[in-house]
Amino acid sequence: MMTGNIYTAIDACVNRAIEGLRVCEDIFRFVLHHPGSLEFKLLRHSIRDALSSIPVSILLESRDIGSDSQKFIDTAGEIDRAGLPGVFRANIRRAAEAVRSLEELVKINDPAAGALFQSVRFRIYEVEKNCWFILQRGNLAERVKKSSCIVVDAGLPGTGDITGAASEAADNGAGIILLRSAAGTDMADLEAAKRISSLCKERGILFFLYSRPDMALLSGAQGLCLERDDIPSSEARKITGGDMLIGITITGESSAGKAIECCADFIFFKNQDNSVKLQWCE
Repeated sequence: MMTGNIYTAIDACVNRAIEGLRVCEDIFRFVLHHPGSLEFKLLRHSIRDALSSIPVSILLESRDIGSDSQKFIDTAGEIDRAGLPGVFRANIRRAAEAVRSLEELVKINDPAAGALFQSVRFRIYEVEKNCWFILQRGNLAERVKKSSCIVVDAGLPGTGDITGAASEAADNGAGIILLRSAAGTDMADLEAAKRISSLCKERGILFFLYSRPDMALLSGAQGLCLERDDIPSSEARKITGGDMLIGITITGESSAGKAIECCADFIFFKNQDNSVKLQWCE
């Protein structure tokens, strides 16, 4: 049987969970302008639905802020935030922990409500995973938006040493080097990709690779550019993981919608001078 103090704990946990989710929602809604904000809104409503068996009046009557001696005691980690990802991480974990407490406490009177909170908790875990990588790619995207991109095509006649060509592109102000490997052996192409990746790291610029998600991952590329006959971006993501940016080549502005539907991060248009125009999918 629940006592007043248990209702006090439930009320505190509900507030923590909803507040944490609201912060995450505002990050994706107002800072990133990302549709993922809807997930947090739905989670907040799910928490309220799971509490439908407890009248709001009982929770409000049980609220006892004055006796909470720890409400103004923060650890160093609660005071400092490492940028936007730090804010997101702190608040999504706050929500998950509060929902775990709710899951256990409501079982005393209502095991079915406990099962609902368990479902919410696992949804939070999945949303946390997806949105964390969206945030990480978003940080990288800001660098991409401010950088010029030059294609180094190892398959073109007269390209010569591709490491030298990449170095020349970097000297000419490229912020991103996009490598199209020669149609040689996989081993030779991977070694070439690793050399360009190392050069880019030394120069503080980004390295993208055409078409090969496996080589992009193994060479440490920050981006993968897929062409029409390559595997879908959703399949490539299974290889590259959530951190890597993925773009799709298109032939005209009218094709841009396809890239967005495929969940690509960006689309790109290759110019005659081997420069690339990037357009972000927002």
